[in-house]
Amino acid sequence: MGRRARMGSALLVASALVSWLVPLLLAAPSATASGRALAGATCRGERCVRSAGETQAQWVATTAPLPANAGGIYAYPELPQVACVSSTCTAVGSYDLASGFPQGLLVSGSGSSWNATEADLPSNAYDSGATGGTLSAVACGSECAAIGSYAATSGSGLLLETGSGTSWAPYEPTIPDGATSPQLTGVACGAVCVAIGKDVFAGDPAGLLELGSEGSWTASQAPLPADAGSPSGIVLQGAACVSSTCVVFGYYYDTSDTVQGLLETETGGGAWTAEEAPLPTGALSGTLILSAAACGSASACTVVGTYSAGVENTQSILLTGLGEQWTASKAPLPAGVSTGNLQYVACPSATSCAAVGTYVSGTDFARMLITTKSGANWTSIAAPVPANMVSGGGVNVGPVACTSAGSCAIIGEYNDQSGDDQALVVTGAGTGWTATEVPVPDGAPSNPGPVLDSVACTD
Repeated sequence: MGRRARMGSALLVASALVSWLVPLLLAAPSATASGRALAGATCRGERCVRSAGETQAQWVATTAPLPANAGGIYAYPELPQVACVSSTCTAVGSYDLASGFPQGLLVSGSGSSWNATEADLPSNAYDSGATGGTLSAVACGSECAAIGSYAATSGSGLLLETGSGTSWAPYEPTIPDGATSPQLTGVACGAVCVAIGKDVFAGDPAGLLELGSEGSWTASQAPLPADAGSPSGIVLQGAACVSSTCVVFGYYYDTSDTVQGLLETETGGGAWTAEEAPLPTGALSGTLILSAAACGSASACTVVGTYSAGVENTQSILLTGLGEQWTASKAPLPAGVSTGNLQYVACPSATSCAAVGTYVSGTDFARMLITTKSGANWTSIAAPVPANMVSGGGVNVGPVACTSAGSCAIIGEYNDQSGDDQALVVTGAGTGWTATEVPVPDGAPSNPGPVLDSVACTD
């Protein structure tokens, strides 16, 4: 099944089990909720909250609010990503001004209470009444940081917003000397944040790293492993941070023009190391694709992805380590499953992780694969599906997020027995998981249902 085109307004959804957010917002108003998570959607923005002791998530959906100056034909917000700190979650994206131009949007709150804030812009922005900006990603650690771009009279036009709730400050980061055409593509936060992206240096593609917090950021070109070719074709794809440690993953081309996985680490002081990602035994060179990273402690990070071990033999990789020390292993598979594709991972601690991806069922449709870590051991299971899923149907898989206690939420999409696409949330831990169809706000069409994009959890 393919991803659907996005139409409609933003949605807030909550449950007494886990909480999420996208321009459709899912959230649980329960005051006894022990964990919260936010997920993205096309309704569009959603939040879910999960409370202790419940065996069945109860979800409430709310349309996300808009700033007072929203207007134009397409005033509905786009909220592609959400993150949480303490008891507050923030989804970021954009909405249209009355002029028809986009403007950055921050929607913050919890439960059934959400506030929409127009993103402030740096002083070198064009008149915000005529042209605005957009926010594309957000992350929270000790603080929150959002990235995007805006129309600037001079400078890079890169946008960093730091803060939480309804209090945010804009910042235009610098770029390395000699760099041109900069773009920010992702962000991760611990005690510090790293924004990743790309630029062009001396005519060749280069990786861009922005490390810092609040209004103090340092820009640098991403270093390369010793075997990198020239040009290297480097691409930074994602990042994870905890405390003062950050890991960035991507790929580059070596001197033999073979694509290799890239692992970059910063453990304090602003200096980055770059390593070629190792491969498990039996992996074919040049087939590694890294897709997600998470750090459960300042000394333990996990990166997942896929590689080929032969014809029609796709396997998932688990990379664990830090800095110059990484170990590669083949991810386990459920009984009767021969191939797998892990795409997302969350690690609430050094000894607990949940990775999610797909495997191909006997009907040749993709189904959800959950791989969890407990201590030093990894276990994989085939995820449950909602009772109203069409027989033999497939599942689209989205991100996973976990509370510090290890309760996790996974978002996705499936076909119901009427042939309509519906949003899916799978909640649980270890080998115990429950699949739930996501509701929509009052008055919103339920067929097809919302599309979820992002998820985040708080305790």
